[in-house]
Amino acid sequence: MIEIRLEAPALAHVRYVLDPVWETVSAYQSLLSRESQVVHRRLAAVVAQARVPLGGLLAELLGDPMAMPGLVLPVPAPEATDPRTSFERILRTPRAELVDDLDWLRETRPTTSAASLTPRALAERTHSELWVFWSGVVAPMWPRLAAVAGADIAHRSARLASAGLGAALEGLHPAVSFTGDKIRIDKPQRVDVTAQDGLWLVPNVFRWPSIAARWGSGTPVLCYAARGAALVWDERRSADARVARLLGRSRADVLSLAGIPASTTEIAVELGLAKAGVSEHLSALTDAGLTTSRRSGRRVLYERTRLGDELMAEPPAGAVADRHTG
Repeated sequence: MIEIRLEAPALAHVRYVLDPVWETVSAYQSLLSRESQVVHRRLAAVVAQARVPLGGLLAELLGDPMAMPGLVLPVPAPEATDPRTSFERILRTPRAELVDDLDWLRETRPTTSAASLTPRALAERTHSELWVFWSGVVAPMWPRLAAVAGADIAHRSARLASAGLGAALEGLHPAVSFTGDKIRIDKPQRVDVTAQDGLWLVPNVFRWPSIAARWGSGTPVLCYAARGAALVWDERRSADARVARLLGRSRADVLSLAGIPASTTEIAVELGLAKAGVSEHLSALTDAGLTTSRRSGRRVLYERTRLGDELMAEPPAGAVADRHTG
């Protein structure tokens, strides 16, 4: 059992963050997980198309999702302005931590090439191989990944503000529970951690269906599967005829694209419509309770509400689309 005790000041510093390094690690590990392939089986085709090599150092470091060296999961840095800055945290791993990682590798994986590296070489090669995987596989998908994970943050942040941490953690993962001032993670190892300066909660699309945690140096981190992780593979398609008859074709297509949070500009480009027209459609859909908006940095993202999802849902098999009564 892993227990993370949140002291009173730490409860005020429970924060959510998107992190490209953690998402990249999750993506690589999802390729090795049969359970993950239930949802993310198409990722292997993306990797093949990008011609990104697998194996090598990353396979040695990430092959066991239950035990990884700390440098592959750096503590998030919200001040990072771009992914390159985020990945450079690996290069800045303190030497003492690199030495600890190497000691662990030499004890648990003595025959790997990683175990023979110097501390600096371990950091440089890990950074290089993760950056290649990010650039070829994850970066092209990042806007959609960030939209799905961002929607999870918006949902849980609202629950955190209105009902507290317990409500925000509800449904996060079957192995995670919150009682009193402790987050408990049902894992084989026995670890007791006291968080004095907060906790980072990191939603990842590719972390499904597992969780990952980091402790021992800096603020503890809990990485979990974002709600609606499978949405990242949804094909953006035109709304069906029944919704188009109700709303009009363009407005129905705008609602269809709002299944994954997107900005007015993104929807306009996708549909080949004028931004002003899309803005008008979104205003009408929001007034009708079919979409909602939220700010993410400098962007305003629109996404369907539950009512919008119900409208877009496939009709039951055998349902009659048009029914006339005399």
